Amino acid sequence: FRQVDSASEVVEEETFVQAAEKRVKQTSKVTYVDTRFVPPASNECERFFSSAKLVFSDPRKSMHPDTLEDILMLRYNSSLLDARTIQQVRSRVGDDA
Repeated sequence: FRQVDSASEVVEEETFVQAAEKRVKQTSKVTYVDTRFVPPASNECERFFSSAKLVFSDPRKSMHPDTLEDILMLRYNSSLLDARTIQQVRSRVGDDA
């Protein structure tokens, strides 16, 4: 919007949208981890693939991919599980069966 003041100078006023965009630009600087790739020297990644190799050995070549994924998820996240959590899951699975 333009306003003309008494000295006949054109004064530009900031619109609501322009003010909102300026606020968004200032607050939207978020740092994130790019998950499209895994760094090749990642020790955690190397350990994961090593454990996958051990699980998916010759006797288990016919294993369904979902089963392999479940085993690796449980092995990799074992620090998050305790006996109580496992018992709760087993009781839920038993109820559904």
